Amino acid sequence: MGLFASLFKAARPVTAPQQVEFHCDSVGYAFDPQSIGVTHITADISCDQGNVAIIGLNGSGKSTLIGLLNGELLPTSGHVFVSAEGKRFEAAHGGRSQIRAIVGTVQREADLDKLKHSVSVEESMIDLLKKYRLSTVQRRAITGDALAKFALEPCAHAPLDELDGEQFHLFAIARAYATNPGMLLADEPMRGLDEISSRHVAHRLFNCGKPVVFATHNVDLIRNDEFNITRVLVMDDGTIAFDGTPERASEFYAQLIRSKYRQISSTK
Repeated sequence: MGLFASLFKAARPVTAPQQVEFHCDSVGYAFDPQSIGVTHITADISCDQGNVAIIGLNGSGKSTLIGLLNGELLPTSGHVFVSAEGKRFEAAHGGRSQIRAIVGTVQREADLDKLKHSVSVEESMIDLLKKYRLSTVQRRAITGDALAKFALEPCAHAPLDELDGEQFHLFAIARAYATNPGMLLADEPMRGLDEISSRHVAHRLFNCGKPVVFATHNVDLIRNDEFNITRVLVMDDGTIAFDGTPERASEFYAQLIRSKYRQISSTK
């Protein structure tokens, strides 16, 4: 059975989709006429050589861009396509379910708060997989693999409300990983963690065997060779202000922040 035949029948591909790429063509998104999320985004984003970071200050458009890439938001102008293995889909034209099968999104804490927190980590993962055409044995095997991958085996039988911050972040990543996507998308996956926990979570995320496109504020993280981040998009005022290597992006971002400070100082 071919990959996409199995993907459409079971909604969980037997083999993770390969050659995943996002194509943004003059993309804009406005929350309302006075609130612009992103504007004039034209870029191809893939992880052929490593992981891709999107960095920027609050309100720069990082989260909006992540939402457009995974199909949760539909552009108010332009087009966002997701391609894998020679097929291309657009959420705005009926491709949202296919995109969700290709791209796994790491849910944020606010979304996971909707889960039943008295249920164990293991049972919550198994329940996630019930929407796919998998046997009980398959669901338990997939769950066991995901928990092991993200060091969650010791707390497999603990209820969700007993997880600490680091474990809860790893649980969010494990849920996205368990659906066997070709790529992971994450919006600030280390949000709220201290430096040690952030490093633990980053190590697991960026070494899980799937490419990652993620938004972050952490400049030190993008320059860490251990995490194989080869490309960085710097967002500013809803546009991609810089696209390049972590080293050059870090320099550009530092200059951008200094210019913002100067603008603030000049208005006082």
